[in-house]
Amino acid sequence: MRKCAALALALLAVVCLSLPNQVSAQGVWVGGGLTVPTGDYADWHNTGFTTVAGVGFPVGPEGLELFAEGYYGQNSIDDETHPGAKTSPFGIMGGASYSLSPGEDSGLYVFGQGGLMVHKWSADDHDSETDNGLAIGGGAGYGFPIGGMKGFVEGRYTHGMFTDDEFDEDYTTAFFSIVVGVFFPLGGE
Repeated sequence: MRKCAALALALLAVVCLSLPNQVSAQGVWVGGGLTVPTGDYADWHNTGFTTVAGVGFPVGPEGLELFAEGYYGQNSIDDETHPGAKTSPFGIMGGASYSLSPGEDSGLYVFGQGGLMVHKWSADDHDSETDNGLAIGGGAGYGFPIGGMKGFVEGRYTHGMFTDDEFDEDYTTAFFSIVVGVFFPLGGE
């Protein structure tokens, strides 16, 4: 797991350092919201929370942006045999977003992303277990001005893929999130 995380961070650093000198970070954001498990993940997990933080770099045509984002969430588990059981998905993603109304103070945007997800399971009476795998996601949001910053509300879907070594079966950690946050611009846009 640590090797995958180190590799993902190294790859992110290489991408950021290889961007042209005239490209600088447009801004950073933080946000949080609810996660609703889907698919097999919904069979045992309850609605939980997620947090996100990221940085974006405008590239190419106006409205196009590359970004890197970290996330952490938690969903409790319906498991009477293990009190306090929960899953904490977290990781790092890179992706691209596109504003459907570039240059405007408010408007819709869409995004897609891919990266690493760590799936950590823990309970009050049991040692924690972790697995990691690739994750993909995407969504749409609406940005709007609030003071010298921008607020945003977005819906996103995240799908992590894992292989369970103990049973040699594939499983997923998939959820829909509703995230509310604040974007802090860095320099002129």
